[in-house]
Amino acid sequence: MTHAGSDAADFAGPRWPDGLSGLLWLALRRSLRTLLRGEAIGALIWPVLVASLIWLVVGALAWEPVTAMVGGWLEAAGSPDGAGAGDVPWWAGALAIGVKFAFWLGVIPLIYVTALVLLAVWTLPGLIRRIAQRDYSALEFRHGGSVAGSIVNTLVAVLLYLLGMVATLLLWWVPGALVLFPFVLTAWLNQRTFVYDCLSEVADRTELRRVAERYKGWLFAVGMVGALLLWIPFVNLLSPVLIGILFAHATLELLAWERGNGRTTPTSSREATETKPTWELLP
Repeated sequence: MTHAGSDAADFAGPRWPDGLSGLLWLALRRSLRTLLRGEAIGALIWPVLVASLIWLVVGALAWEPVTAMVGGWLEAAGSPDGAGAGDVPWWAGALAIGVKFAFWLGVIPLIYVTALVLLAVWTLPGLIRRIAQRDYSALEFRHGGSVAGSIVNTLVAVLLYLLGMVATLLLWWVPGALVLFPFVLTAWLNQRTFVYDCLSEVADRTELRRVAERYKGWLFAVGMVGALLLWIPFVNLLSPVLIGILFAHATLELLAWERGNGRTTPTSSREATETKPTWELLP
């Protein structure tokens, strides 16, 4: 009973007043300003480049064994009980094509989740710290999370994400499912990873849980906006950091409101133009 009363107290008070559309517009506008200030230059490129190199090399090394395995399936399917090897069932040929297609299609989410892990460990903490100090300077750093917690949270989220991708793989043949399932799973992954990463240094444990639970639907919508970036050519190459910046502004604004600080005041144009690009976020 005491625990339930504590939860009710944690969630007391009015929510952020401008609604979901207002939060999305504010986060997008401030994310653009962060990019124009040059604060993310050191973080934009390297995680995706490193992740892409890792999985393209793995894919190239694994391609020959995969094609040999698929060829073995075709031979076995074409000659059951000593039947002629040329009589390959239609479903075996379709399965072989599907496996090869899924092989390279699966590299894309692997690149993304690897970039997320690299961001969580090396880049995002420093970037979030800069954004919080400049745009949300009234917020006290209460360190409710940790780097270890961020790594564990990201790895668990990535594992569940990959399990979800595998579990829905056979449904991708349904019209529209090839887009719908990865989109929803990626939106969930964004929410699960970036909310913790963006608040771990600034919020205490209670605030972290309160923002994540009280605005769960809104933050999932922010994750959906991030998932959309993966479908935009060239922009998708930078999407992990762009999504991190988007979540930083959304979650820090909500945290400022929950602490009773009201809406935050944006950085002036003069201060923005005086900010020099920062390269320290390179590994």
